[in-house]
Amino acid sequence: MILAFYGSGKGKTTSAVGTLLRSLNLDKQVVLIQLYKNVNNMKSNELEFLKKLKLSNFTLMQFGKEKGWVNFKKPSNEDTKLTKKAVRAVSTIIKKNQADVLVIDEILLSHYYGLCSKEDILNIIQSCNENKIDLILTGRKMRKSLLEHMDLVTEMKSIKHPFEKKIPAKEGIDF
Repeated sequence: MILAFYGSGKGKTTSAVGTLLRSLNLDKQVVLIQLYKNVNNMKSNELEFLKKLKLSNFTLMQFGKEKGWVNFKKPSNEDTKLTKKAVRAVSTIIKKNQADVLVIDEILLSHYYGLCSKEDILNIIQSCNENKIDLILTGRKMRKSLLEHMDLVTEMKSIKHPFEKKIPAKEGIDF
């Protein structure tokens, strides 16, 4: 299965993590690749909890700068290198059959802004299909040309958000 969670609303990564929890409970081998995020630039209590469990069937790989988020209008050389490094890591995981479920967080956004090519995405999808690896892709934006390659697509749409009223993110709810 190829799943995509995208859109301006909250919950894309959280939905992917919820899905991978189901797989972990079934003793499936799960790999979560995060583009543009790391423990130093973005706190995630879901991932902190998973790390505490020290599960032998869960691997987290993060490809984010030490500080700050990528500027997609003018990505740095470091952002480009980290994206390419993440895509290579994904290819290796698939070739070595190291996952039953593979989550690639923010890759749809990366593709939308051109840091990752359509060919990269389609190669990943094809390789996962051939190796019977379930794949979950996330990102705020997604090019519609990818829709036909997905089995399930969920668009998260923001209707109302506390951020609009300058209410800060709440620990335990938002991260």
